[in-house]
Amino acid sequence: MDFINLLTSRHNEWVRMACSLGAGDFKEDIVQEMYIRLIKYIDDPKRIMLKDEINTFYVYRTISNMVFDLKREQRKTLIEDVSREELERIPDVTYNDAYDDEIEIILSEIKTWNFYEQKLFKVYYDHNYSIRKISKETTICTSSIFNSLKNGKKRIKKALEEKRPSS
Repeated sequence: MDFINLLTSRHNEWVRMACSLGAGDFKEDIVQEMYIRLIKYIDDPKRIMLKDEINTFYVYRTISNMVFDLKREQRKTLIEDVSREELERIPDVTYNDAYDDEIEIILSEIKTWNFYEQKLFKVYYDHNYSIRKISKETTICTSSIFNSLKNGKKRIKKALEEKRPSS
């Protein structure tokens, strides 16, 4: 199956993803624009392929960037109608900044882990593999995978709690 057909075969999933990120009525437009961007800017489709399937995380980041760009543009048009006093009351930190900060905290925490934990976490979250599928393909017992993922989640939660500004 070629790259475009493989990408479009998961169209409904991409639309749900755009909707969950807050694209609203623009979800279909965002997905269509994502197709155009990927086709235009990816010179070698193997760059975003994992074995024989599309890297979901790559598409997620593309869609999320597009949704955040859309929201930024919408805020710009709304700001023109806001008075100077109202504008000064808007906090400097936006949802996008907070989200990006948390992603950075998570990624920096994962970088401190050993190779096994990093790969396991990546396969589980980035590739949407179930614990059973990972166990079957790697011959690692499911309880070991489960415990490693559980401990990883705890470490990430702790890192987020430590680095969040206290209220």
